[in-house]
Amino acid sequence: MAGPGRQRTAAAAGEAAAPVTVEPGAAWAEYLAAARQLDGVRRGAAAAAGEQARSAEAAREELTVVRTGLASQQERLRELGVPPISLLPSPPEVS
Repeated sequence: MAGPGRQRTAAAAGEAAAPVTVEPGAAWAEYLAAARQLDGVRRGAAAAAGEQARSAEAAREELTVVRTGLASQQERLRELGVPPISLLPSPPEVS
């Protein structure tokens, strides 16, 4: 009788077990194919992560340029007498 966590096999049940034949070359070929597929997935993920990092860096650089331009425009508007409160975004603009 099979206990917990054990599976009954054909031999344990009194039946003749069918011989399993595996060609050594076939198992190795399957292993190599799986390893190549995994390597392809890994390389794809690394490429995507690198592209995402480059995009994020480009966005940070662009944001720095925009902030610098806005600071310059804000200074010119203050020189022209625009009140500072008018230069701040309203709550609907912030959201």
